[in-house]
Amino acid sequence: MQNPNKTKSEWKDEPPAIATGSPSNCTPAMPADAGMVLQLAGGRIEACNPRAAELLGLTAEQLHGNSSINCPWQTVRADGSDFPGETHPPMVALQTGKPCSNAVMGFYRPNGELIWLNLNSVPLFRSNEPIPYAVVTTFTPIADPDVASSQPDRSTEKTTVQQPPEILENISDPVFALDRNWRFTYLNPPARQLLSVFAGDPKIGNSIWEEFPEAIGSAFDRAYRLAASGVTASAEAFYPPHNRWYAARAYPTPSGIAVYFQDVTEQKAALTNSIALQLNRNDAVPRITQAPPAATDLKTANTILRAVIDGTSDVIFVKDLQGRYIVANLAAAEWLATTAAAMLGRDDAALFPPEQAQQIRKTDRQVLETGESTIFEEELPKQGQMRSLLSAKYPWRDAEGNILGVIGISRDITDRQRTEVALEASRETARQQLAELDSIYETAPVGLGVLDRDLRFVRINRQLAEINGFSVEEHLGRTVRELVPDLAGEVEPLLRRVIDTGEPIFDLEISGETASQPGVRRTWRENWYPLKDAAGQITGINIAAQEITERQRIEASLRQSQERIKIAQQFAGAGLWDWDLVADKIWWSQEYRTLCGLDPSVLPSYENWLAQIAQTDRARIDREIRLAIENRTPINTEFQIHHPQHGLRWFAALGNTLCDSSGKPIRAVGISLDITDRQRVEAELLQKTLF
Repeated sequence: MQNPNKTKSEWKDEPPAIATGSPSNCTPAMPADAGMVLQLAGGRIEACNPRAAELLGLTAEQLHGNSSINCPWQTVRADGSDFPGETHPPMVALQTGKPCSNAVMGFYRPNGELIWLNLNSVPLFRSNEPIPYAVVTTFTPIADPDVASSQPDRSTEKTTVQQPPEILENISDPVFALDRNWRFTYLNPPARQLLSVFAGDPKIGNSIWEEFPEAIGSAFDRAYRLAASGVTASAEAFYPPHNRWYAARAYPTPSGIAVYFQDVTEQKAALTNSIALQLNRNDAVPRITQAPPAATDLKTANTILRAVIDGTSDVIFVKDLQGRYIVANLAAAEWLATTAAAMLGRDDAALFPPEQAQQIRKTDRQVLETGESTIFEEELPKQGQMRSLLSAKYPWRDAEGNILGVIGISRDITDRQRTEVALEASRETARQQLAELDSIYETAPVGLGVLDRDLRFVRINRQLAEINGFSVEEHLGRTVRELVPDLAGEVEPLLRRVIDTGEPIFDLEISGETASQPGVRRTWRENWYPLKDAAGQITGINIAAQEITERQRIEASLRQSQERIKIAQQFAGAGLWDWDLVADKIWWSQEYRTLCGLDPSVLPSYENWLAQIAQTDRARIDREIRLAIENRTPINTEFQIHHPQHGLRWFAALGNTLCDSSGKPIRAVGISLDITDRQRVEAELLQKTLF
């Protein structure tokens, strides 16, 4: 095996040793015209041979430090579609630990020339390490393949929607990809097969957090979010809904993340049992030193196992038949604010309060007596505070199957439980709000209903049901035409328009007869809104209807009364006025303006009213009006005004003062009459009487 500490220049013409799955190392057969690139575990290009730089049209310096995921060049597949970096053969080989052979890739050189290459990537392993530390890729130029479509236009942006790459489709490890909104964009067949056993087939486009809500806040959540920030991350954890252990490795991609994962439940059980067997058999450690050929392997295995159990945040422990701790990881020691060494040889009575110690011993005895594993939730103190744990205990057996003690793994789920409590509280709030909305819906003073796309009632409140003359139950599932046939011809085309266009209709007045009052023509004012689902598709129509038959009758009666008053004012030569004393605002009827010859630009006000009175009467009228208001006495006075067309005209003002509950004047209302003709007749009679 070659020295992994060689410099970059030493790699250029000498390919490193490659582990191919056999016990010995070998060197790949490489054509003389082949380029070769060495990439480290993160995908970073560490070295290349001169032929690689020549084929790619780049210098070694330009290649060094770049990676398949973040590179300044463009690559395409044989069909002309974009070839994303995370699916390049070297990246797949690093992520799966398996070689990728005979992949075809198009590479655009810096001058824009497209060269087609055949790639072979082989992962490199160090002794006793299961994860590749690097990958070697060799590539040779090939003739242009049959391209399903024309070469991609270099002036356009890269395609972001891809068909599943064959490499990922054919590997045995489960793989899925997420976009930046955490939606599934790809699952290879092994991923679909594994996940569908527990959760049904996850759908492309669905959020991973909707498909697997219990993963929120888990180690997987943290790893995926770390990958989304641009850092490769790993996680290994127990997933309670599946009752399984999973190991996942997440890689950042231009469009999100790619995740390679495995079900490691069996390996986890074997590993934990191996920990107990390797580290705690009374004769295990002494015999290691007595067997030189195997000593190094056992010591290495012990070191790896200890690193594994101390590297997890889960509490891991092994107890003998007397309940004494013979293995405890760092997380267990941290839980009790002590050291792992201080726990060894002690039982739970020495480490926990009596009540908790008795509880722990009870579950231990259950495992020892039944020989079966158990998963349960429990509460134990951690540095003075009670915390919730999801614990798994199962028997520790020797090679002959005899029970030697109990193996346990516990996870702190306090935060998850708090989240679940908060979620349940949120759901309860939502249920209460829904109940309130239902109550409002049923007691609303207007008719409310919902139609589906076939114009069938799927919901209706009592108010609208009574308008139509049928019960709520009789409406459900029946169409508008079946219930109100006299209105169907008018409303169906408009309802269809709402469904087809998605545009609401407001303040629509509809008149007709319904079964509730046969022979009576009634009028309703309605508003129709399109009802949409979460995807924005129109699923029906919301209806809000209010009967306005009586209001229209009252409005018509009021208009008739107003017209009569107007006619009466015209014949009587009278005009109405209304003075709001609190706001100091005056209203004049149009007839008053006509009588006085006022220009439309003159605003109603007390000052403008005084201004039209003859100078000889103005001061007197002002005193009389204010005195009548102050004393709450009727207004009854006569005066002359200057009419712009008819000169001096005589007017009489008659009115009353209105007061609030405390007796304060708040309003003065009255009528003004043109009495010019009466004054002339009275003057003539007086003159005849005198002379």
